[in-house]
Amino acid sequence: EARAVGEGRGSGDAAEIARMGIAGQVATLLVKQGRWGPGRFDAATGEIGWEACLGKRPQPSRPCVPDLIGTIAEKVLLLGGEVVTLPRLAMPNESGLAAIARG
Repeated sequence: EARAVGEGRGSGDAAEIARMGIAGQVATLLVKQGRWGPGRFDAATGEIGWEACLGKRPQPSRPCVPDLIGTIAEKVLLLGGEVVTLPRLAMPNESGLAAIARG
């Protein structure tokens, strides 16, 4: 991932990865084992938010999903990308999410 980012072919930023994911631009998504959490996801734009959803007013354009990482991974898979789960020490960054763009 570090080499891909340096060459402009990857990202370790969750917001950018979500946008790449819905655009079908992710060849490989790397996810840290056990990484999940609720958040908001706009399936049209890929805009995400990590805020907790309990007790929040519903936002139809950015619905709450129980597993934001899982939702991004699902989009990547549906659009032909690969999802690889890695142990924490094997991840190329601390965020627990990285993507390599299609070449």
